[in-house]
Amino acid sequence: MAFGRQGLVHMQRRGDDTQVTVSVEVQTARWRHMKCPRRCANVAGMRELSPTEWAVLGLLSREPQHGFALAKHLSCGGDFGHVWTVQRPLVYRALDTLQADCLVESLSAEPGDGGPPRRKMMITERGRGQLREWLRTPVRHIRDARSKLLLKLAIIDDLGVDPTPLIESQSEVLKAIEQGLELHLAQASASSERVALLYRLESARAFQRFLAQLVPA
Repeated sequence: MAFGRQGLVHMQRRGDDTQVTVSVEVQTARWRHMKCPRRCANVAGMRELSPTEWAVLGLLSREPQHGFALAKHLSCGGDFGHVWTVQRPLVYRALDTLQADCLVESLSAEPGDGGPPRRKMMITERGRGQLREWLRTPVRHIRDARSKLLLKLAIIDDLGVDPTPLIESQSEVLKAIEQGLELHLAQASASSERVALLYRLESARAFQRFLAQLVPA
């Protein structure tokens, strides 16, 4: 076992091969010590965040949390696990990139449960604004319903926000998709093309029925 600036490294020798296992401290050291770059505050646009990064922002909009707790929420049995499941190292990676973009920032370290100190992360005003904008923006492709839309709805429900504006705007996007598919279907001549278009059209209609059940009575 060796200890360096980046954390603990455990080494086990098996025959001619050496197995190296890097502790969670290695994976989290960069975002734990990294300061939010001042230059990011002047960036006009933003890159497209991954569903994992949006999930982390959604969880941090509740309250500041450390990486271990966030990973637990995104595990199979976690609060968001039924919608989006991700392994712990990817949660730490998301925190790393979110902090580099000034969407989250670190707080003072706290004693760990029998382990190294843990540093809670909190969402910044920049991050909160990005999250609000994302939550009211409908997905543009039916294939994103299973991931991005369900994640948006889960975060909205967790925050106690009215989902109606998102549902209504999503329904309008779907109507346009349905109309385009119906037009292409009417003009299609090849049998294989008609089958593919019909499948996509029925998927869009099923999507609409799903949304209709979500509208509060």
